[in-house]
Amino acid sequence: MARADNILNMQITIVNCMKQQWNINYSEVSDILDKYDLLSYIAICYEEYNSMGIKGILEDLRMYIDAIKEADYADEVLEQLISDLEPENLPKQYFFGTSAAIQTLRFKKIRREIVG
Repeated sequence: MARADNILNMQITIVNCMKQQWNINYSEVSDILDKYDLLSYIAICYEEYNSMGIKGILEDLRMYIDAIKEADYADEVLEQLISDLEPENLPKQYFFGTSAAIQTLRFKKIRREIVG
């Protein structure tokens, strides 16, 4: 099976587990996936997630979401900041320490305000 197919299978599994474990409906899951671009995040973390159980994956996703909420950025700013992060750094930033990722987001926001 190709990597893309494996990622899709993982995303589907995680979506179903989010619904069940977080006791939310598919509409709410869809809103969360869109707001935090979780499908891309899952794809980037695919290799790391392969060595984790579903509870660990859901915990990582929850930490990622909570950290972004705590940063208190507007949705439009978050979308741009997340898209600016380099994909090869995301697993190191998010999977191994959400606080490092949020520091990166803050740095990029400050840098953009100074430069922009």
